[in-house]
Amino acid sequence: MTLQSYASDVLEDAMTLAQTKALNSYSFRDCMNTLSEIWGYVYDKISQIDEGFYSQTIRLSSRVTPLPPCVRSTVRIYAALDPVGYNRKIYKESGYTDLNSYGTYHISGNDLYCPDAERIDSVWLNYTPEPPLLTFTKNNRDPRILKEPPPVLPMFPQNYHVWQLDFVDNRYVMKHRSGSGETQDVTDIIQPDTDNPYSVTFIRCDYPYVFVTYRDNVTEEYESVILKDIISSPTRRVYNPFDYMGRRSNVAFLDCRWNDYTGMGVTIMDYDDIRGGQPTIKELGWTPDTLMTYPSRIMYNYVVATLAKRFADINGATIMAVESAVVTARYQINNFLSKDKSSWKRIDNVIGPVWADYL
Repeated sequence: MTLQSYASDVLEDAMTLAQTKALNSYSFRDCMNTLSEIWGYVYDKISQIDEGFYSQTIRLSSRVTPLPPCVRSTVRIYAALDPVGYNRKIYKESGYTDLNSYGTYHISGNDLYCPDAERIDSVWLNYTPEPPLLTFTKNNRDPRILKEPPPVLPMFPQNYHVWQLDFVDNRYVMKHRSGSGETQDVTDIIQPDTDNPYSVTFIRCDYPYVFVTYRDNVTEEYESVILKDIISSPTRRVYNPFDYMGRRSNVAFLDCRWNDYTGMGVTIMDYDDIRGGQPTIKELGWTPDTLMTYPSRIMYNYVVATLAKRFADINGATIMAVESAVVTARYQINNFLSKDKSSWKRIDNVIGPVWADYL
């Protein structure tokens, strides 16, 4: 059974245990870095015991593939008609004298060289990615309520470092500010095709981020996202400050300025919080709330207890409840990690494909 919690839940429980339930006592950067550090330790320990819980499998389509960030320096390459339900031929690492041999791969720096990826269509890469940087939405549980919205700024044009975002002929276009005439169409990044029709109601560029709000024309609900590096390597994260309540956040951006020091910088309209017949205007942190996935509640308890211990040490306090929770959490996680999991072990079929695979 897979368990899930948001990073803000961990932070809230740790502060409650440390008896200092106030973000003013700790810097935003320290909270985020410490939380990611502790979670990274647990993530790595789980991966060493059962790598399949966090591992990912992708198909190799070219001779040279840039390697994604991995927890360990080893990857698994194999050939199979499908990653599930078929016999696998495990590839071996080659040297510099047999780079083009069948059934081999070679890693040089961050590049994976596998000549069979172009010879056949069924070569797969299995790897365990690095744990994500855990972020939380600051003050999402005690937001500052604003009486008046910020001034409305024009959506276009907007500067994005050396580029300028504009809307031309129903397309989102980046124009180079040098006057060279170089352009890049980013419509598929800002407004990708979906099954339900929706419209863009807000865009704010603050390099390297682009804050966007969408309005669903059918349900009339809002979804806000944060795009990053839309010119080189675009990524997308949903801004979900109130998802910890168990329901989807229905918020729209009004103003956005990212700040890595304080964590603040976003003004939103919360359409799920109606006061006086109007949606509530709130000032929050700009980072999304990260969803953490783990196989046992023991992992969550360990992260909470260890983080609470850090908080208590910062304040120079010795709290018996924290000390007891740390001792219990360490015993539980050590016991969990030392269990014999040979019956869980994923077994690789190292024989080649047989006729039954094709039939």
